[in-house]
Amino acid sequence: MPKPDQGSAAAGQIFLVNSSRHPVTLEKVELQEPQGLDLVEAHLLMVPEGAGATFGAGSTVPRDDQHRRWWAAAEPAVGSEIPAGATGNLILAVTDGAGGGGGVTEGARITYSTGFRSYTLTYDFGITLASGACP
Repeated sequence: MPKPDQGSAAAGQIFLVNSSRHPVTLEKVELQEPQGLDLVEAHLLMVPEGAGATFGAGSTVPRDDQHRRWWAAAEPAVGSEIPAGATGNLILAVTDGAGGGGGVTEGARITYSTGFRSYTLTYDFGITLASGACP
């Protein structure tokens, strides 16, 4: 994805589906094998039942009204709870730091808990941030 001219690049292609009978709490979100990328922040946007849309790729300072509304409704992922039967859209804000040369990651690693047990999920979807900005 190209680097946005405002804010950080935002990748929101991950659906977190809680198919259990208990709520889950997100404990940790990190990039998987990043090279030249840093995770600035991770946010969770609850997805209304039946909605198939995700935040997708964009910026933490969205240009269009729909993405601005979604971003305003998102909350910090770590510490967030996904109720039983609900779905959340995980949005990762990334930057290539001061170097500005772009970067890649193989995906994300998410640790969550339910009750007294913790689990770790690995999402292999990859993010490539180009060194140039969006026009």
